[in-house]
Amino acid sequence: MFKRVAKYIAKKVKLGWSIKFGISGRNQGKLEALSQEIIDSGFPSPHDIIIADTSDEKSMQLACKSTKVILNMTGPYRFSKIVRNSKKSRSI
Repeated sequence: MFKRVAKYIAKKVKLGWSIKFGISGRNQGKLEALSQEIIDSGFPSPHDIIIADTSDEKSMQLACKSTKVILNMTGPYRFSKIVRNSKKSRSI
């Protein structure tokens, strides 16, 4: 699901959405491979690759502070660190 959403957003950027988008996760190698896959599909590359792990509160705080909108593709959502840190940093 995450890959499909990332490619969908990249496609929309190519079609004229004026947004910067990034991808985030625990594994830098997988994120870099996804970034290359997006580029190879003819879409713009993600603006940022952010390493964040839900078991690491500090990485979650940094991830949430560096963005305005977060799409959490992992769940559960209601009481997750992502939601809590999004509120603190005023991300959506």
